[in-house]
Amino acid sequence: MVANYYPKAYFMYPTAALVGLAAAPLWTSKCIYLTEMGSIYAFEKKLD
Repeated sequence: MVANYYPKAYFMYPTAALVGLAAAPLWTSKCIYLTEMGSIYAFEKKLD
């Protein structure tokens, strides 16, 4: 967010790289979380 207030290439490129590196594990963990919660819900409701 701070890089957008002073949009210069030497701020934008490293910021974009850091956000990209952080977003990939978060996206994966979100999918794992949703899968696990769905499995637990199905087990508790006996939907398997």
